[in-house]
Amino acid sequence: MSTKKYKIVKSKSIVYNGRTLYRIKALRDFNTVTGETVFKGDLGGFIETENNLSQEGYCWIFNNAKVYDDARVSEDAKICGGAEIFDSAEVFGNAEISGNTQIFYGAHVCGNAKVYGYAKVCGKARVYGEAKVYNFAKILDNAQVYDNAKIYENAIVAGDVQIYHNAQVYGNAWIYDDAFICDNARIYGLAKIFNKAIVYGNAKVYGNAQIFGKAKVYGNAQICGAAEVSNNAIIYGCAVVTGKAQIYNNAQVHGVAGICGKAKICDYAQIYDRACVFDEAEVCGSSLVCNVAEIGKNKKIKNGKYIFKSLNVDETLSKIEPICYKISFAVRVIELKLPIEQGYIESLVSQFAEYNELADSLCGRTYLFPKEKEILAMLSQCKEDVKILKKVK
Repeated sequence: MSTKKYKIVKSKSIVYNGRTLYRIKALRDFNTVTGETVFKGDLGGFIETENNLSQEGYCWIFNNAKVYDDARVSEDAKICGGAEIFDSAEVFGNAEISGNTQIFYGAHVCGNAKVYGYAKVCGKARVYGEAKVYNFAKILDNAQVYDNAKIYENAIVAGDVQIYHNAQVYGNAWIYDDAFICDNARIYGLAKIFNKAIVYGNAKVYGNAQIFGKAKVYGNAQICGAAEVSNNAIIYGCAVVTGKAQIYNNAQVHGVAGICGKAKICDYAQIYDRACVFDEAEVCGSSLVCNVAEIGKNKKIKNGKYIFKSLNVDETLSKIEPICYKISFAVRVIELKLPIEQGYIESLVSQFAEYNELADSLCGRTYLFPKEKEILAMLSQCKEDVKILKKVK
């Protein structure tokens, strides 16, 4: 007894792309994994040979969909609409291919993946899991799209790229050249991510922004406008980089810092807290800009400067030394049980309060320059002294 579920109908043939294709006809009733019933005698889509469609499982080709060359549909896959599967492409698992999509050149679509609209998947690309590719999106070369990722509109994903988790790429975005997009990241507009760059977390990259050269963007960071992040730069936290800003050469921007205009941050520089760098300002050479510092116009910060509320490291030292000396002296007076006015003590405690955040930020860093260590040591001792002052009544 034959176990075949379909036969080729030689009388229902067409010539397509130089190939003679034949309609298929069901030899028994069965249900597809999406619930459609194929009845015995129903005509399906077109194949070139029985090698194109497995006789096993619940896979089926509907409507005017075409499978030819060395392409193969198997397991429980569903092909419908005007879709085309050709060359040596494979569609299997519970995958659904519909619309006017094309799957070719050795591409694989499987799992519960769906490809529809006018999308194209080709080369050695892989689309699987619960992934969706639709509209006019293209998945090319060795790209992999999986989990719950979505690629749509006119987005292009090419090369040894991986898009996964709940990431979405859409608009006219282009992801290529070993880039990784994952978690809940969103890439859209005309954005480009390439050259081993990684975008993850809840990060968003859009507009004409470009991320490349092993750069990383994550957390809730946003890169937009015509900004560029490259060469091992890292953007994270809730930082925003926009305009024509450039972040490169191991620079870092984090916290809720903002970089805009034509600003440049480079060479291990760090911008963080609520700091803002704008206009044509440049921060480089291991410099640090933090707290609520604002660097604008054509100002250039370099050679390891530390900008805290718009003060560089030398100015910061000159500000801290007098207050720390006064606090230390007040503690000595108290230890000697000499009289000291309560109002004076309260004034010293109040003056020191603005440097607490600086002390905390320095403590949280893994590397400090010599003068930064000097500032931290001074502030740390001062914090202990302030505790003594606060006990005085």
